[in-house]
Amino acid sequence: MALGQMIKTWFQGLRFKSRNQQLPHPSVQSNGLNFRFAASDDIRSLLDIERDVFEALPWTFSYFQHEISGNSRAVFIVSENSEKILGYIGLRWNRSLTDFHISNFAVRKAFQNKGIGSQLLKAAEDLSSYLKITHLTLEVSRPDLTAQGFYRKRGFESARILTAYYNDGRDAIEMEKELKLEL
Repeated sequence: MALGQMIKTWFQGLRFKSRNQQLPHPSVQSNGLNFRFAASDDIRSLLDIERDVFEALPWTFSYFQHEISGNSRAVFIVSENSEKILGYIGLRWNRSLTDFHISNFAVRKAFQNKGIGSQLLKAAEDLSSYLKITHLTLEVSRPDLTAQGFYRKRGFESARILTAYYNDGRDAIEMEKELKLEL
């Protein structure tokens, strides 16, 4: 299925049920990794990654279920090797359909600092470019300087501080990146 048809089908609110459904895109396979849209049967693996990476307030099954199966404005891209899912990035369109908000993004601790996060972000940017999305936004915990550095290195800039953004009272920094559309 062509990427345009996949996106059209996805945008109409339908979901892919097959674990083998891939993003037919240049970033689909890289260094032995496969990138594809997440399906409902991937949620248990995503929860494992959540618990591995986020010590405080990880997402729940119902959050993932809603974003993957119930929200027509959301999509998750996963990165996997031949054995398991190594990371994921969640994207949500805003109402004007000009921005993607990165709702959730993680790579298993044992596979961090190997370029997987960068490749997932690149896959999100490639999808954004194809869809003529002009901005990416996200929130990152204010004390998490490592994550902020990761995003800044990839062109994100701080936009504003969100006071007591997280349920545990931590502040967040909203970051954004303007994407260059290829003509």
